[in-house]
Amino acid sequence: MQDAPTLTAQDVRLCLDTAGSVWLQILSSPAASRSAAKVCVLWRRFLIARFEQVLLLSSFPSLACVPRFQSVHTVDVRGTPWLNDAALQSLALLPTLRHIKLACVAHAITSNGVDQFVRALGPRLLTYEHTSDSLDLGMIRAVARAPALQTLSMSLGDCGRPTDWKYDGTHGDPPLPYTFLADTLNGCISLRHLTLDFIGPHPFQLPYHLPALRTLSITTRENCGFIWPQKAFEGLAFMGIWPRSKEAAGGNTPLLERITIEDRVSNPRSGLSFRFLSGWVCGLTVDVAAITLTHAGTASNVDNDSLPWTFTVAGICGLDPEFPTRHDYEGPLDDYMGDW
Repeated sequence: MQDAPTLTAQDVRLCLDTAGSVWLQILSSPAASRSAAKVCVLWRRFLIARFEQVLLLSSFPSLACVPRFQSVHTVDVRGTPWLNDAALQSLALLPTLRHIKLACVAHAITSNGVDQFVRALGPRLLTYEHTSDSLDLGMIRAVARAPALQTLSMSLGDCGRPTDWKYDGTHGDPPLPYTFLADTLNGCISLRHLTLDFIGPHPFQLPYHLPALRTLSITTRENCGFIWPQKAFEGLAFMGIWPRSKEAAGGNTPLLERITIEDRVSNPRSGLSFRFLSGWVCGLTVDVAAITLTHAGTASNVDNDSLPWTFTVAGICGLDPEFPTRHDYEGPLDDYMGDW
């Protein structure tokens, strides 16, 4: 790798240690690095070879102005007005790229562009974050095929499908199969961290066959179409250990230890159920596993005024203080063992 250029102060050449400290300070700041790269060709080449901070693509006026960085691991393309499929393919040429963050790109990139990007990176792609509702079905399928993906964060809007469907019993079948998300993500053997933000109208089923999954974060919006299961056995079914469930043969999340939920569902047909949380946490096999609920929607029977609350197996069995609910239960254990 290219050696650091020498530095002088008042015609005195700085020693290697001092010069090294100065370069570390420059390299730790994207703004300082951009300024230093304008000093001379030698400095520019060094910074292109050694810069390792998050690359903010929006700080460049066009793709032509983006150097071919040799040590960048993470690219943040959020807010980049000139982003398109061609720019995405160019980013795939960065030799050390591992993580990418996208948002607010509307229709600037297509599912075909994402698919080519994922194929180009292959096992190098470890993190994919898409935090805007422009994510469509093809993009989800493309990212799910990444062979070594460890962290996935998605905001699920209309996914390119009609948005006038509502879960009210009068609109017939949903515009997307209920199992689409689960069928697409099930079997991603390397995925460790999954974040799902349900914005749109589709009542997706949660994926349940993720053998490497450690953490799961779920956010539901007030008018989204996500449907929370209601019974305790459905929580156990999600973990694949309830014998009467059709998912039992394929359910497998043995390493799941932390679930975080921010629920804002307002549809009374699909509110977050205390019984489901009870079964879900009791299905977790890791000793320190827990479900943290930070907010409960108006359709939930969990008392939002007492949140955030952490659900554990000990708590469900009555060893912790009684969980707050909007109904007069005889106790957590009675509720858990009640109407399965």
